Amino acid sequence: MSTSHYEAYPTHQHEKAMNLRMTLTAVLTVAAMVGTCAAQADGVCVKGYRDTTPAERATIARVLETVKRALPGPPNGWVILGDDAISPTTNLCADYELTPWEYDFSRQYQRVDDQEARDAIIASAAAAMQADQAKKQPRIDVLNAKIAALTNDLVAAAQASDFAKGEVINHQIDALSAEVEKIMNEGDPAARMNAAAKEASRDLRMGVVVKVNPTESSPSEDAKPIAAPAGAASAHRWSSDRQDTDEDHVLVLFGQWRHNADGFSETVPRLGATPTSASSIAVDITADPNRIATLMSSIDFSAIASLMK
Repeated sequence: MSTSHYEAYPTHQHEKAMNLRMTLTAVLTVAAMVGTCAAQADGVCVKGYRDTTPAERATIARVLETVKRALPGPPNGWVILGDDAISPTTNLCADYELTPWEYDFSRQYQRVDDQEARDAIIASAAAAMQADQAKKQPRIDVLNAKIAALTNDLVAAAQASDFAKGEVINHQIDALSAEVEKIMNEGDPAARMNAAAKEASRDLRMGVVVKVNPTESSPSEDAKPIAAPAGAASAHRWSSDRQDTDEDHVLVLFGQWRHNADGFSETVPRLGATPTSASSIAVDITADPNRIATLMSSIDFSAIASLMK
């Protein structure tokens, strides 16, 4: 039961009763736990950091500009989130300057032309919940009145040090509280609101993340292979449920990859490529299941594949 749509329960009277029960039964236990949490030290850069050179930044910028042009603009009714800017690496640890440098570009999209309809879904669900709550309230009020009366009896029992009577009253309060909770959960209002929220969030956002020279990148365990775009090494698709919103993912890998002992795909440096060039590329696409194929088809994968030459 979500308290974001309902008045929080137990009532103040019930809370008082629960606190008094703890006193009457002498079961309040205070545990002091003292621990030392040592923060893990950052990795040490033996050779130190240095600024990247203009030539290095230019190579990275060229790669990222190619990636940026390969990604589609927003469809009608959609916008691009963020500034969509290119950010070449400006500082790096010299320990890794001879291995392929890892950098990325991402583009996130959001639909904006149907926000009123999405808001209406939530408003309708909230109105239905309020109407349902109004029907339940008379029964809840009766039970709350009984709990309030029993709380007064509990106070009297506590003042008289009548622990046995206090325990009996506690059980009565618990039983009434269970009845209140049962009434509140009738019709599973939380599930209905969650369903409305899921519908209101459906096909709302999508995105593409392109990682150049990632250390590793692997699809989900339940991913299925799909036809890879020309020039790609592989492509996989799978589904997930993020914040109660169904979405699909496609991972397209370019370059050479090998599986490590943990089952992840590791990039293999491309022969003759400079550290700032693209030795491998991972394109991670996320969208509504009914939209992801359209988004994927609008990406210029041939331009991305050209970076591997």
